Amino acid sequence: MEKQFDHYEVLKWELFEKLFPKMIYYGGEGERDDFFRSLREDGQRLAFMMFEALCMEDKVDCPYKTEDFQAEAISRGNIGMVKIQPPECSPKNSGILRAYVAYSEKADAPQARLYFFIKRFAGGEAILMYADQKGEALKVEELTGHMGDMEYEYWRVAASYARIICDRMAKEQKTGKEWSRDWAAFDWEAVREKLDGGRHDIGITKDEWLEYMQWVSINDPAGYETTVMCIFLKEAGFSDKEAVYFSEHMDELAELFKKSGKLDRDWRRKRKKGSDSGKPKEGFKGK
Repeated sequence: MEKQFDHYEVLKWELFEKLFPKMIYYGGEGERDDFFRSLREDGQRLAFMMFEALCMEDKVDCPYKTEDFQAEAISRGNIGMVKIQPPECSPKNSGILRAYVAYSEKADAPQARLYFFIKRFAGGEAILMYADQKGEALKVEELTGHMGDMEYEYWRVAASYARIICDRMAKEQKTGKEWSRDWAAFDWEAVREKLDGGRHDIGITKDEWLEYMQWVSINDPAGYETTVMCIFLKEAGFSDKEAVYFSEHMDELAELFKKSGKLDRDWRRKRKKGSDSGKPKEGFKGK
């Protein structure tokens, strides 16, 4: 029986580390869109059917039912995620705990969807992995000390998605590019004053803003990741100070969501005022 169980773990490995990434990354855009739509609409049934098909190919009985698989759509900071969870594996074996397909809710496209999974190893370590378009599984970060803290996990997947997309954009830019402005010395305070005054002619065009973001992605990738997360948080209803603070303190952001359950656009009117540093005071709660 132990040998049979090991074989099922191999099939789960094949499904979650090989087949799912292949369906996300390869094929025509229409084909990838259809698969992703099915995953979002009924990921539980799709995951079960794919696993059952692997069992049939190997001529073994499928030990699971549809309800043994779980799927859920999640949103954090305008980054959407479809979470797929297989039946729990034996702690004696290495196995997949969860998988995520992450995407931009505002600009979804097949080429901007990324696949992550969390793998627990026989020694107890839990690692967030990124499966790239080349079929390689790359370690993103250690999650061993945070297992069970789902909000922390969601935000780490979201932050990893933002960082990888930023890195990709940076690599696509020419390092010898000539910039229209000296962005390292640009006076952003003057822009902020015009924005605070309600002016539309803030001294920078949309194209210049996009160029600046390209400059940051090349010269300060970590800062670019923080900037992207800050923008996402502001669009989710955070104030300027809070967005800046929480984009730099992801642990506290996860803790906030864990306590409040959710945040919506009415949250700013319901919260208590934060301190001048941008960090909310004690007692600060979401809806």
